[in-house]
Amino acid sequence: MYENNTLTITLQTTAAVTANTMVSAAGNYSGLLCLVAMGDALSNETVAAVAAGAFPIIAAGTISAGDEVEADATGKVLTLGTGKRVGVALTSASVGQKCVVLLK
Repeated sequence: MYENNTLTITLQTTAAVTANTMVSAAGNYSGLLCLVAMGDALSNETVAAVAAGAFPIIAAGTISAGDEVEADATGKVLTLGTGKRVGVALTSASVGQKCVVLLK
């Protein structure tokens, strides 16, 4: 399995977050840091997040293994376009499926 939780941190959320989506230190994805929520959390709750390693993230588009990926505004990943690179896909996925991403 590709899950490799080499570094996790705990965040205080400022908005609701969904497991397996990108989040930032503010608790929702802003593109500042490459973190992945390990669980669901409501606003003003704490959530564990992966900060380094490989972890499954929900796909917002079709992704092939080896693609560089970025996150959309909801924290889901898609093939890199004009956004900020957050990692490289280790597995392929379709919309709504989990794609294992090696965080940059």
